[in-house]
Parts: sequence; C-alpha cells; structure tokens
Amino acid sequence: MVPGIICVIAGHVAQNYNMSRVMQIFYSFHMPLFFIIAGYFISASKSTKEFCLSRGKKILGYYIFTCFVLIAFRIAICHTDEIGMLWFLLAMLWSQCIVKFFLRYSTRICQCLVVLTTAIGIISVNYIWLPFSIQNGMAASIWIYIGYTIKEKNILQLAENNYKYKKIFIILCMLFWCISIMKGQTEL
Repeated sequence: MVPGIICVIAGHVAQNYNMSRVMQIFYSFHMPLFFIIAGYFISASKSTKEFCLSRGKKILGYYIFTCFVLIAFRIAICHTDEIGMLWFLLAMLWSQCIVKFFLRYSTRICQCLVVLTTAIGIISVNYIWLPFSIQNGMAASIWIYIGYTIKEKNILQLAENNYKYKKIFIILCMLFWCISIMKGQTEL
C-alpha cells in the first residue's frame, strides 16, 4: 500500500514540475491498477440493479461529500471552486455498472461488449464531451473486466500455486506495463 501511495504522490509531483516522462511511467499503472482492484470486488451474487443501486449510493455519497469539503476548503484557502481529481469515483461507478450489466451475457459476448465500450469511450472524446466522467467510465470498463476475470478465474491463486503460471503472469504484466509506458498517454 505504501509503495502505491508513494507512486501516486510522485506522479502528481512530477505533474507539478512538468516532468511528462515520469508522469507517464506512474500513470501507466496507477489508474489501471485502481480499476482492476475495483473490478475484483464486483459482486457476482447481486443482481445488476441491486449492485448498481448499492454502488451508486455509496460512491455518490463519497463524491458529493468530498466535493463539498473540497469546494469549501478551496474557496476558504485557495479562492477557487475546483473539485480536483474526483473524476475517478464517477468513472468507477460507470465502469462497474457497465461491466456488471454485460456479465449477463455469455463470456464471448461480454468480452466483445467490454472491448467495444472501451473503444467508444476512448474514441468518442475526440468528437463529443459527456458529463460525469461517462467516457472515462467507458474507457475503464476493460480494467474493471480484467479485475473481475482475475477473481472469477482464480488467476492469483493459480499463479501462486504454479510457478509456470506465475512466470507467465509476471511477464505479461511487465510486457503490458512497458507497452503502456512507451505508447500510452498520461491520462485514462
């Protein structure tokens, strides 16, 4: 947990000093990892409606409370009304609900829908802006689905018990991370 916090802080400090390469390294994994972990905790036992309502109440509660606190603090101290980096809470809500909705279909159809939704989320920002981090949520749905799949297929347990799978898992993670650093952008 501490290394993760240090990486997030380092990424944001690098942003303040316009160190784009350092930002790209940190941002290449910290937000995807956040969404993968969120996907890992999607409840398979709840219905889509029940899941989305419970997540919505919880996340929107945190979002609204934090917005008010930040706005009050920033008006009092900084004389601005920005809410900062809270976009990820709404994006997490959208992406979890999108994936939970798609999970009702067969695995192959679900995967296609997740990839299509992710592509639409990424491409559509060039043509239209949707409020409430909808496009970020669409783009993050792939990470949510990966986290869900890791849990459902017991991939961590499989990698822990089998050295061959552990090596493959680590190599794939490192390969993907290197590609993200080289080709990725500094935003989700």
